[in-house]
Formats: sequence, structure tokens, C-alpha cells
Amino acid sequence: MESGEIRQLASDSVLTYAPGELRVLSVVPEESPNGSIEQMFDIEREAGDVILLDNLWRFQTLEPNVLLLDQWQVTLNDRQSRMNATMPGQVNTYRTTFTMTQELIERLQSPSGRGLPDQSNNNSSPKIEFILDDVEQKIPSHIGFLQRRRNLEIFVNGVRQNALQPSTWQDQHYASVDITPHLLAGENELEILTVSLLEPMPAISFPAFLIGPFVIEDRMRLNASPEHMFGCWATAGYPYYAGAGEYSQQVDLTQVSLAPDEELWLEAEDIRETASLYVNDMEVGIRLWPPYHWDITPYVEQGSNWITIRAANTLENLYGKTALPSGMNGRVKLVRRTLSKRL
Repeated sequence: MESGEIRQLASDSVLTYAPGELRVLSVVPEESPNGSIEQMFDIEREAGDVILLDNLWRFQTLEPNVLLLDQWQVTLNDRQSRMNATMPGQVNTYRTTFTMTQELIERLQSPSGRGLPDQSNNNSSPKIEFILDDVEQKIPSHIGFLQRRRNLEIFVNGVRQNALQPSTWQDQHYASVDITPHLLAGENELEILTVSLLEPMPAISFPAFLIGPFVIEDRMRLNASPEHMFGCWATAGYPYYAGAGEYSQQVDLTQVSLAPDEELWLEAEDIRETASLYVNDMEVGIRLWPPYHWDITPYVEQGSNWITIRAANTLENLYGKTALPSGMNGRVKLVRRTLSKRL
């Protein structure tokens, strides 16, 4: 099913399955011109030389990383808020803090984020966005218009932010604002002010998010994304990331020479959850479940070869708030296999 391979079977064929493997059989009564079923050969592959690939991969996500913001300090009827809280009206303030390293700030401020892995799959400048769900930001009533108040205001390090815009991340119903210009190295304070004039008080009912080209250290510390990674991305600074990530490395096969009856296979111990393999920018195939094995014989050449494994996890890491194992989990190897025919 996962490889799309089609084979004709002999009448006495024996099928064996790897764990999780699925095959579809189509039984069609058909006779050969001689009135009997033609005897078929069954192909067996015997494993030979093994080349273990380096554990250190060049890594990038295809979407921005995510910091989950679900713990806030709340002050109801905040008389010391950053908005004028004198009547008419009431302000509730939600506060949280996070830390950014100097390296991340410098990369965000450098032209086009020079040296920063492209985590948005486009050429735009890197940025940190603040994302809210299920909110409607507006200027309530004529009082709000005269006082230039919105019913929901966002402050970063004391600076009032621009109006929220529809987000291009995950879901069009998210609202986002670019907070990059007002971020500092060290501790940053993020505040959401909900304002009630004559209307019901808005509420923050769902977790908020920061998205951008960073890794998470010590839960609330954001650092610049490294270019290389070992293994699972959930334990390497991407605990809430849900999407696809690419692992790439260059492999020298100058000393590998295949005989006509030999194949070269790439075998990964474990990938969570699905994976597609590219060799020298050519797609080899998709694996939705184990075994994560590919015949790469037609795609490799003697000398240097680029191998890219694009892995994808599920939304559980983000919306379930659980850092499940994601991406590469275990070693990857190249295996030389010799073909043999058995009646």
C-alpha cells in the first residue's frame, strides 16, 4: 500500500509481513495459454554491507516553531494598567514573561536573518509573532473611538502593539501581530488588556502562542535555532511544534560500487510519525508507518549524495500540550542487499 508496488504471485506463494505492513490482494481467475499457471520466481534480498549515517543532521522546520503561553498572571479591574482605567470602563490585565538571548535578537535584526535556518519556507525576514485564538478586536462604541481604545490591547515591554491581523499560521481564524521590533535581549513582558466600556468584557479563553525561528530552552527561554540537530526535535527545543521537519546530510558513496544483482537500501530505525525520502532532490517514496525502508538504488550516484528525510508528526504536540517523540528517533543506515531468486 505505502510503496505502490504491484507484483504477480504464483499459486504457491507465501506472504510475509513486517509489523504494521498492509497489502491488498486481488484474486482474478486467469489461465495461461498452456492451460496451467506459469511458475514464478520469488525475489529474496540478503543483507550485506552496512553504512551507518552520522547522527548529526542539518535540520529545519517547514513552519515557525511555537511557544505555548497558557499560564498568565491576571489582575481583574486593574487600576494600575497601562490604559487609563478611570471610569467609564474597566480593564483586566493578563501578564506573562519570557526570555530571549542576545544571539536570537541579533539574528532577527540582521538583514534577512542571515545565518538563520528558514523555518517559514519563504524568503521573508524572520520575525516573532504573537497569536491569539477566538478574539475579536474592535473599537467599542463612540467612547472607545474618542479615547482611541480597542476592546483588546497588546503591550510588549510597555509598548502598545498594532492591531491584530488574520494569521497565516495553522488556521485563518487565528489573529496575529508582529512584535519583533519591541523585543529585547533578556526578560520581556507581554500583556493583554481587555477593556470594557459599555459592552461585555472580552475574555481570553484559549492558550496564546509565540511563533518564530527559535528553539525553546528551560521552558520560557528562546534562543536562535541551530543549523544541526541530533534526533528527536521534541527534546531539542521544539516540544510544541506540529508539522514537518527536514533532516539532511551529505553522504559520500565514492567507495560504494553495486553489482548488477545488488541494491542499496536506506533504513531508519524509527520516525515519528510519517516520512518522505529525497535523494539528490528526487523523491524516493513516502512511508506512513514502519518499516521506514527505501530502495535508493536508482537515485544514488558514485561520489557525493544529498539525503533528506522529511518527517511529520501530529497536532497532539501543539493542541494536546504533550511533547511526544517527533521526527528522527534512532539510527539511519545504508544497507547493500544482494538479490537472489527462489522457486
